[in-house]
Order: sequence, then structure tokens, then C-alpha cells
Amino acid sequence: MHDIYLPVAEDNNLELKLIVQKGREFNIQGDIELLTQMVVNLVENSLNHCPVNSKIEIELGHNSSSIFLYVKDNGPGIPLAERELVMERLYQVEKSRTTAGSGLDLSLVKAVAELHNFDIELADNKPGLIVKITAS
Repeated sequence: MHDIYLPVAEDNNLELKLIVQKGREFNIQGDIELLTQMVVNLVENSLNHCPVNSKIEIELGHNSSSIFLYVKDNGPGIPLAERELVMERLYQVEKSRTTAGSGLDLSLVKAVAELHNFDIELADNKPGLIVKITAS
């Protein structure tokens, strides 16, 4: 996804960085098309909602018990009170309604994560958002 979206990010004056921890293979069982769409939605969400000169990071890593994927940006973020709501179908954060979108991006991400028994969390990147997907 990084290689595909890097030119898009550059055309929009955004920085897109890939961070992959070394030392272990990342093997996940699941539907490759759905997992790909999940990552596409996360990256496109950041690309669409971050202002010029923002930084977006895709990080793949592991700890002793799980593999994780984080998509981080330093854009406007999502208020704490709305983080659960944005994962519902058709919900959009009020301040993002001036940007194009269907309100389906994060609800699809949540559905794919849950289908694969992954945990999903939206966290503050101070500023921005971190979407954390964890597979145990």
C-alpha cells in the first residue's frame, strides 16, 4: 500500500512513511482482499482528511504476543467523544463534513478487523490520530 499511495501523497504535499520492524515474519491468516481493503481505507482516510504538509505513517510491528498495524497521522484527529461513533456506518465527524466521504471508511475497517478477530483502537497522536489494529 505504501508504494501505491506514495505518489498520491507526494502529489498532495503529504509525507507517507512505512516502518516495518525486523526480526520476525508477519503471518496473518485471513481474506487478503478484505485485509487489503482495510489498509486502503485507513491510508485513504488519512490522505483525504490531513491538511497539506501532514505526515502519515504505516507501521507494522510485533511484541511478544501480537502483531500490530498502526496508521498514524498528524492531521485534525477525531475527538475522544466521537471515536466510537466514527466506526458506525454513515457517521462523519462534524468538522470533516466539508471533505468528500461516505462515512463508511472506518466502519468497514472495524468490520474487517472484527471478522478476523483483531482488536481495533482509535487513539490520540497529539496531534492527529492513530488507528491501532492488533492480531493476537
